[in-house]
Amino acid sequence: EAALRRAFTGAALVVLVTGLGGGTGSGAAPVVARLAAEAGATVLAFATMPFSHEGERRMRQANEGAVALGQKAHGLVFVHNDLLLQQVSTEAPLSESFAAADAWVGGALRALAAAFEPGALVPVEPAALRGILASPGSPTLFAYGVGTGPGAALQAARAAGSCPLAHAPGAVTKVAALFVSVAGGPTMTSADAFEAVGAVRLRFGGETTTLLCARIDPSFGDRVEVSVLGASLPAPKPAPKPKKGAKAVDAGQPLFGFATE
Repeated sequence: EAALRRAFTGAALVVLVTGLGGGTGSGAAPVVARLAAEAGATVLAFATMPFSHEGERRMRQANEGAVALGQKAHGLVFVHNDLLLQQVSTEAPLSESFAAADAWVGGALRALAAAFEPGALVPVEPAALRGILASPGSPTLFAYGVGTGPGAALQAARAAGSCPLAHAPGAVTKVAALFVSVAGGPTMTSADAFEAVGAVRLRFGGETTTLLCARIDPSFGDRVEVSVLGASLPAPKPAPKPKKGAKAVDAGQPLFGFATE
């Protein structure tokens, strides 16, 4: 714990990647997330869930670990291996199925990390994600898409909309706050980036807050990557029952909600 606390000191964002179901990740990940949060970091966790053919015991351990991790991490993205399996041929060897899962998670993490590299046209600091992932247990979505050629940015945004990471069982489909990162080659324009953000908002929401990071990378050529991180506030706890003799609330009284930009 002492070594982990030292590692997390001063970090604005900690991204935790774990495999649930085998025991080690299910037990350790919630502890690591707790230590990072106690150090003042925003904690975003990516958790892979076992293939269904790996058995009920592993799935039960994964679900138990997911509940514990969700209570400590500000954001939790589930990566269901069964969904990623659909991205490869049915004749593909098992090793290729696992490689597909690694590729999706790796691509998503690279896109997220690149958003905070120096030199972005529209920069965003990692600390800004505190506004997206405000409290532990926030329902979280993550999507990632790639486009090439004419209209690459819009292609990438639409690909993110159909990304398997955003279609996991129980995944949220609309969120209040969004962080959208658009990275492309020298030919990408500001209009391209804003068009991509518009498509993402149409698909996922972001009415309360939308953060944009736009970055030019000469090595991309005519390729564009769009990564999306979104969250809503955790579901409110049920209101306590009124005490005996307390004044009843008028059901017809209007309620006003406030949003922050």
